[in-house]
Amino acid sequence: MEIKVSNIYYSIDDKDLFSNLSIEFKDNEITGVIGPVGSGKSILLELIGNLRDVNDGQIDIGSICLNAKPKKKDLHKHHKEVGILFQSPYDQIYNLTVKKELFLCLSDLKLSKDEINERISSTLKLVELDESYMSKNPFDLSQSELKKVALASVLIRKPKLLLLDEPTAGFDASGIKMLINMLKLLRKKESITAIIVSSDVDFINQIADEIVVLKQGKVIKKGKRLDVFKDEKFLKDNGVNVPKIIEFENYVLNEKGIKIGYREEINDLLKDIFRYAK
Repeated sequence: MEIKVSNIYYSIDDKDLFSNLSIEFKDNEITGVIGPVGSGKSILLELIGNLRDVNDGQIDIGSICLNAKPKKKDLHKHHKEVGILFQSPYDQIYNLTVKKELFLCLSDLKLSKDEINERISSTLKLVELDESYMSKNPFDLSQSELKKVALASVLIRKPKLLLLDEPTAGFDASGIKMLINMLKLLRKKESITAIIVSSDVDFINQIADEIVVLKQGKVIKKGKRLDVFKDEKFLKDNGVNVPKIIEFENYVLNEKGIKIGYREEINDLLKDIFRYAK
């Protein structure tokens, strides 16, 4: 599902945050949106997620058109095809059992009982929770488990576009690994498109196809993940962290003159270093 943001304007307290902003997100790709605090990352996600209305311009999500006064048919289709995960699961979970929460998420879809049970079972498996969690109160779970329930409540509707706001917040290391594996699986098997807003550049470096850098409501850089992240000086000059693995790779290249290449995973990097040392 391709997303086109065209000439949008959005103001907060009579101050322009976005002024004539245009950007495109490719179909069946994962795009990471990064930038310093206050750059407008989360608000851009909320505009695409129809949690806010643009003042002017439009956002096209496949055949869905969002503008200052979107049509009901577009809003209905958006609700069915776009899923958004909030930074805090407490903004997403409302029921006192996992079962009720997941059933509620399917309540407007015309599914048979068997289809509902299959959706619940497969979604729990996807986020690495077993069916014993069905009877549990989400608010009695660990932070990482609660985040998994929130993620399941989005995935169970099988959205074509997935919007994630700081998805690693609240996850432990195993939860982040699950998230990476899940996104790779959905992109490969379900052709899902995802836009991820995150300050966790180490996570973004492991999952994104493309990177968008926002600053003060403007796109200051956009391109393939590696092309953006290896430009260490540009990112640091604009208040953006560089993935630790790329900082190391740049250091080895610039200070030691050793070109070991760029890797997403630390284990792959260690293999390269070992081969070079031999």
